[in-house]
Amino acid sequence: MSIAARTDEQVVAGAVVNVASGEIFAASRGGGAFLDGRPIRVRPTPPMAERLVATGFWYDREVRATQGAAVARLLPQVRDIRRAGSCALDLCSVAAGRCDAYVEEGPAAWDHAAGGLVAEEAGARFELRPGAHGLLCVICAPEEGFAEFSALIEGAGFLARGVRE
Repeated sequence: MSIAARTDEQVVAGAVVNVASGEIFAASRGGGAFLDGRPIRVRPTPPMAERLVATGFWYDREVRATQGAAVARLLPQVRDIRRAGSCALDLCSVAAGRCDAYVEEGPAAWDHAAGGLVAEEAGARFELRPGAHGLLCVICAPEEGFAEFSALIEGAGFLARGVRE
């Protein structure tokens, strides 16, 4: 479960609850990120071949097929892929150093708003870019190494070709 507050198109506060574990992730813009009241930070960025990447899949069959092919191209270049099923929790996993990056085309604002702020406040870079099927693609990784990860997922086919925001 996640909830975020936004003013002037900017998320200013957010919380994500893992109902299975009871963990509570929270952040406020400029105020840091927390897990159960304790500060969290992204982990130091390892080499690409050692990065654990979380992802998800859209509901439409054609979009999923494209995403599956992109994951297949990404997998040999990273340590492994994880699919937990919650964009918000995956973004919080990046924030807490449990995984090294996240990419998915299609999540709605309510899926990524709170988790994206938690990740940013923990030292990650969070971007929305046009995905291969024209839906917004969520990209998140520690600031250090973000450009390398972004280039890798673009080459793997997650993003629209030649389109940058």
